[in-house]
Amino acid sequence: MAGPSIASPRREEVDSALEVDTTATSTPGKTSISEIRLQLVTLGLLRATEAIAWTSIFPYVYFMIPSFDGVDKKDIPFYAGLHVAVFTFCEFLSGALWAKLSDRIGRRTTLLIGALCGMATSLSFGMSSSIAMATAARAFGGVSNPNVGLVQTCAMELARHKEQQGETMIFVIVMARA
Repeated sequence: MAGPSIASPRREEVDSALEVDTTATSTPGKTSISEIRLQLVTLGLLRATEAIAWTSIFPYVYFMIPSFDGVDKKDIPFYAGLHVAVFTFCEFLSGALWAKLSDRIGRRTTLLIGALCGMATSLSFGMSSSIAMATAARAFGGVSNPNVGLVQTCAMELARHKEQQGETMIFVIVMARA
């Protein structure tokens, strides 16, 4: 017995964008995890980009802050913490906006924009010449990173049946941690 069907143009767009082929399944209308493995690997790697963008500054931010003019030695921990926190706070603020945008322009396009902006903001943070520029780069990096919520949404849209959703999310989480 097939599970409930969700008839929406959104689901059809994701299927065509991620090229899900359900014709080779043994059960009509049911997609197995092995058939969508490549899409899940891609989503896991995109999810990992957010984790890398957030945590990559941990080893060196404490040593980068003193290179900016006008920063006292006693203010280094404050600015280091600020650069870590501003990314996630801005990501939190922009999550709903990215969800609405992905409904309009598509999940694939939104994920690609997020990946490209992540690269650009990481480079701009690394090349920052002032504390204000570095903080702005981290803030823009958080605002322009939709990958956390969108990867979960795409993974759930790929899992056609409720019993597959747990296995799908575990696969994406494991890929992001690998």
